[in-house]
Amino acid sequence: MGAAKAASISQDLPSLVAAVDALNLHQGRSLIGRFGRCATGDAPADRFYPEGRPLKAATELCGTCPVRRPCLLVALKTRERAGIWGGASYGTRKNLLRQIAAARKPTSPTPTA
Repeated sequence: MGAAKAASISQDLPSLVAAVDALNLHQGRSLIGRFGRCATGDAPADRFYPEGRPLKAATELCGTCPVRRPCLLVALKTRERAGIWGGASYGTRKNLLRQIAAARKPTSPTPTA
């Protein structure tokens, strides 16, 4: 599940890398805060920290959230290890961070002979 979810989120990897790099944490948290803890309003907090329970309910809540991307970016930038952020579990975010790190690595020039 994590790898497939990461693949769907990272379809536009260059944009994601640029957004994580450019994120001002204060502004990102402020944007999320304008909607309360998140745009889902009164959803119980334990739904976003499912510890051993299915993730589907939490990730579905994030599906239509207007602050889903900033929420995900804050979690990626801070390397958040717990809970569902921007519709992504820790495993999904870990996969995304690997992809981001790989995208940042400079490619070595091909030797010409």
